[in-house]
Amino acid sequence: FAKHNDDIHFRGETLFTKTQVFRVKVVKSFLKAGVPLSKVDYFRDLEETGYRLTD
Repeated sequence: FAKHNDDIHFRGETLFTKTQVFRVKVVKSFLKAGVPLSKVDYFRDLEETGYRLTD
């Protein structure tokens, strides 16, 4: 991420690396589950409360 950010974005224009890594993990999880990224928006209501969906 650091190399890409340095090449593409100005300083202060990017997200924290921790946030970028989390977002990549989320995308990978949806893809592994067979959920097309065009459908991910339907899950927004679940994140509203901030509760975990599993133990």
